[in-house]
Amino acid sequence: MKDSGMSQIIQNELPKKLSKFKSVLNFLKDNLPLFICIAVVIFVIICYTNHVYKLSQDQADQKYAKMQAAAQKQQADMHELLNKAVIQIDQDITKKFDKIDTVTAASKTTVVKEVAKNPRLSDPNQGITDDMLTAINNARKETQQ
Repeated sequence: MKDSGMSQIIQNELPKKLSKFKSVLNFLKDNLPLFICIAVVIFVIICYTNHVYKLSQDQADQKYAKMQAAAQKQQADMHELLNKAVIQIDQDITKKFDKIDTVTAASKTTVVKEVAKNPRLSDPNQGITDDMLTAINNARKETQQ
């Protein structure tokens, strides 16, 4: 009995389902060229946008590399310029110190000679001799240059 009920369902329902399936197949068969065209257009658009994206990435990478190289060159130039400036400042300071040492040595010699010649120079209440004043003024001039 169950078999007859099952066979009756199959006989009633199967043609309906087959007709639906045939209508879907007919729809696909009739519109297959359209679906293929749509799929090809979508594929072309995807390939084109991917290609454009890769090109723009490459251009961005090239710009970044150029900017990086320019920044490194500028940094190297600044480093070189600062090194030259520091060397120049060091040389100028060394010259000034040498000049001060020379003037100081010459002034000390003159002061020692003057004090030895005239003991009153060691007395703060006494005046300065002309030679002593000249030595002091010369030392001041040399250190200001």
